[in-house]
Amino acid sequence: MSADANLRTAIFAHLSARDNLTALLGVGAACRLYPDMIPTGTPLPYSRFVRVTNPRTYHMLGRSEVYHPTWQFDVWAATRAEAVAVLDALADELEAFSGPHSGVTVDRCFITREGDVTQSEQDGGQDPAYSVGIDVEMWYHP
Repeated sequence: MSADANLRTAIFAHLSARDNLTALLGVGAACRLYPDMIPTGTPLPYSRFVRVTNPRTYHMLGRSEVYHPTWQFDVWAATRAEAVAVLDALADELEAFSGPHSGVTVDRCFITREGDVTQSEQDGGQDPAYSVGIDVEMWYHP
């Protein structure tokens, strides 16, 4: 498995096991946290995460073994308060996300943007009234 696939697995495993998130999104495989695409008909609230950048870092001897992609986490919910509650729980857990997970070691996560998500970015075929999101830069190494 690639380092990127391992990180996707680590993100889901970490977040889908956290009590403050599972209370809002469900537990384990039933957790409404999805990489890339949201299945049609998924009940609110739900969240999606996608990698939006993956810069390559170099030093004088070549490519670095430390990666720092930016991941976008979006939340859709029936009310603004519910969307913000899920986003706040995600932010808390991502800021604390570090250590070895699923074949990668997460060094540190930094929230670099927080804001509203436009309706045109929504997946899943629903039309919820509220959506918010954050961008998170994750520093990790295999």
